[in-house]
Amino acid sequence: MDVVIIGEILWDQFANDNFIGGAPFNVAVNLKRFGDDIAFISGVGNEELGKSALAQIETHDLDTRYITITDQAPTGIVNITLRDGQPDYIIRRPAAYDMVKLSDEDIKCIQRGNPKWIYFGTLAQSSETVRKTTEKIIASNPQAKVFYDVNLRKGNRDPALIRNLLAQADIVKLNEDELQELVSFLDMPEASLKEKCRRFSCQCSLEGILVTLGANGCVAYDRGTEKYLTASGLKIDLEDAVGAGDAFSAAFLHSCISGDEWIDAINLGNRLGSLIASRKSALPVWTIEELSTPMTTRTAQTGRR
Repeated sequence: MDVVIIGEILWDQFANDNFIGGAPFNVAVNLKRFGDDIAFISGVGNEELGKSALAQIETHDLDTRYITITDQAPTGIVNITLRDGQPDYIIRRPAAYDMVKLSDEDIKCIQRGNPKWIYFGTLAQSSETVRKTTEKIIASNPQAKVFYDVNLRKGNRDPALIRNLLAQADIVKLNEDELQELVSFLDMPEASLKEKCRRFSCQCSLEGILVTLGANGCVAYDRGTEKYLTASGLKIDLEDAVGAGDAFSAAFLHSCISGDEWIDAINLGNRLGSLIASRKSALPVWTIEELSTPMTTRTAQTGRR
C-alpha cells in the first residue's frame, strides 16, 4: 500500500454546478490516476447524496471498504464562490466524514498493507472521532511517513489542534498565507520566506515543508539536506484554482513514492497543480502524457486550496 488518506469527501456546490470533492478525496483520486495503491477513509450519509458520493468513489476506482455510511449526519457539502478564480468556502457541519469509524480488523488490514505514507488535513481532524482513528493508524504503522496538508478554512483554526497535528507530521504542505498564520501561532519572528521555512521545519521537528505560492509557483525546505528549493510559476489561462493545491500534494507524494528527488517532486506538483487550475472543477480529466508537455514558465495559479 502506498498511501492511507483520511478525511472528507463532500460536494462542492457552486452557483450553477455541483462537483464531488474534498481535499483528501481529490488527493486520493489524483494518486490513483498515477497508479498508486490507496486506502481512502471517509464517511457519507445514508441518503441520496451519500449514494451519489459512493458511486463517484467507485467511478474513480477507489475501494469503498473504509467508507462509513451513517444516519447521524448528512453527506458533506461546501458552498464555493469564486472571486477572480480563487475560491471562498462555506462548509456545512456536522457532516458524515466526522463520523468515520474503523473496526479492529480494518486497522489490521491497513497495517498488513505496510503503507508508505499517511495523509490528512485539518478539517476532518477537528472531529475527535476522526482524530482518534488517525492516531490509531499512525501508531500501528510506524514505518509510514506522515503528510499534513494544512488547508485552513473558516472556523477551522484551532491553534491547539494545529499544534497537535504538526507534532504528528513529517512533511507539511500549506500556502503562503497559511504559513504566515502558523508562524504567528508559533510566536516565530518575522523573516524571509526561506528563513520562515527553515525555522518552521526546525521548530516543529519536520523533515520538510512545502509552500505553494499561487502565480509564483512553490518552494520547499528539505531539513535533512538543508536545501531550499524553488519551482517557478507556469503560464496558464486560469479557470479556477479549486483542487490545484490538492493536485500538488498528490503529485509530490507520487514522486516521493517513485523515489524521486525533492526538486523533481515539487516540479511535478507544480505542473499538475497548474494543469488543474486551467480547467473547471477540482477533478478534471488529465493524463500522464499531458504532464510531459512543455509549459511556459511565468504565471500559473497553482492554488491556495
